[in-house]
Amino acid sequence: MRTDIRACFWMSFHPFVPRTLIGVSRRYISGFRHSARVSPRKIFGQNLARLRLAAGLTQEKLCEGGDIDRSYLQRIENGTSSPTVEVAQRLKRALGCSWDALMQGLE
Repeated sequence: MRTDIRACFWMSFHPFVPRTLIGVSRRYISGFRHSARVSPRKIFGQNLARLRLAAGLTQEKLCEGGDIDRSYLQRIENGTSSPTVEVAQRLKRALGCSWDALMQGLE
């Protein structure tokens, strides 16, 4: 039997209905699960997007300078793809930044 998410959401706030009876935890209602750790790909992508915007470059301009496809850059910035060392070096040169700035927040 399929449970209506909206009903579960409102019932989870009701004082007389324990969440264990509902079968849906509040953290799963919104559609994502909270993660204690952000992936290194996501951090690298956020750094890349921040540096690109600070340099005043569009994705297209950075792709021309880094000689990569725009969809690949988009996947890197979103954290769904990891660049190779060669691609990261080309992007670093196109941005004119240091490795420290690009790797900020990575351990």
